Amino acid sequence: MKRAFTFSFVILSIDQILKWFFQMNFHDKKLLLIDKLGFTFVTNPGLYVSLNISDLTIIILQIFVISVWVILFYAIKYYQKLFGKSILIDLSFAFLTTGLFGNLIIDRLLFGHIRDYFILPMGVANLADFCGLIALVILSIQIYRSAEFRSFLFRGVEPVKVIAKD
Repeated sequence: MKRAFTFSFVILSIDQILKWFFQMNFHDKKLLLIDKLGFTFVTNPGLYVSLNISDLTIIILQIFVISVWVILFYAIKYYQKLFGKSILIDLSFAFLTTGLFGNLIIDRLLFGHIRDYFILPMGVANLADFCGLIALVILSIQIYRSAEFRSFLFRGVEPVKVIAKD
């Protein structure tokens, strides 16, 4: 898990440096690379891609996120005990940690809002917003690569038989 926390610290640092950079240099400015894609700086009082929700809901969500993160931490330790250490599992956990802590814990608790800087067609986002998706992609690659893990996940599941009609 040391490797996962090291990766997470590096990715989280990059996220926070990018947020700081865009906050200092792009306040009230936009740099569009192509139509609806570019950079700016906005504060987001809500959640992912400017979703507005109440403060109480955010506090409940933060408690839930920390609880889920602790459960995942122990699930990954169990996975590593059964199947051995994997750099992909560590990377997946690191990206997940960055996504959860970068926005919901660090930005919310320290600044009271989320700092976004990527202009996308659906709104404005940041690196931490993408980290959850990156974590799922990396985890999917690990599941695809590990025959033991696939057989563990799908034990007792019978394959579907396809009957071809002539």
